[in-house]
Amino acid sequence: AKVMYKLRYVFVVFWIVATVMMAKFAYLLVVTASPMSKSPPGGTQSSLAMDVFESHYSSLAILRREMIVLKCKTQCATADTALSKGWFTEIEAEIKRFNLTNPGSIVQIHSYFGFSGHHQLGENPMQSADKQAILLQWIWRVPPNMKGKAEEFCEKIKKDIDEINAFQGPNGTEMAATGLVFLDHAMKETLIEEIPVHEISTIWLPFIILAMALRSARMLLLALIPMPIEIIVAF
Repeated sequence: AKVMYKLRYVFVVFWIVATVMMAKFAYLLVVTASPMSKSPPGGTQSSLAMDVFESHYSSLAILRREMIVLKCKTQCATADTALSKGWFTEIEAEIKRFNLTNPGSIVQIHSYFGFSGHHQLGENPMQSADKQAILLQWIWRVPPNMKGKAEEFCEKIKKDIDEINAFQGPNGTEMAATGLVFLDHAMKETLIEEIPVHEISTIWLPFIILAMALRSARMLLLALIPMPIEIIVAF
């Protein structure tokens, strides 16, 4: 204990340096661990079934479905308006443009307006029963090497949706996006943004409580010495 106390400043400096050096690896850990796992645990029956499926239908195993819902904020006659059609047309054009830069990535695009009009047969499958919401969805191929591009595209679509929603009044409409790639990207953003902010904004409180309990700043430094060791072990 006496040796550790004499070297307390060395440990504190080492703690700060180690924290800075580990920041990059902490970021990589969040990026790697944050996506939702869609693979079953190895050695299970589900894993064997997935291997068989991927060996026979490799093109289907990388398919992902994304959806954009447009709905009325308050009760309305229908979400089918000229503005809604313009927004859906704009987003559909963005999806087709993505397919031009990444040929073969987009498999299908289905929109409410693709089923509406004089050629509509029966109920429109892209409209809710109460006509308060309409849907745009697309299916695309997202292999591991294209996941980054897919997430960038989803982020762009999300920004476009945010801009549209920002100009809507209380009686207007609102849009929202969901899907496997959208959810993966949102989870990653949450982990990267919220966890560091939370830690930085609250770390002072346990330090103050610990200092008040120990009633000594020197003892507080001694209590903080094991933290760099815990950081190293954690990584």
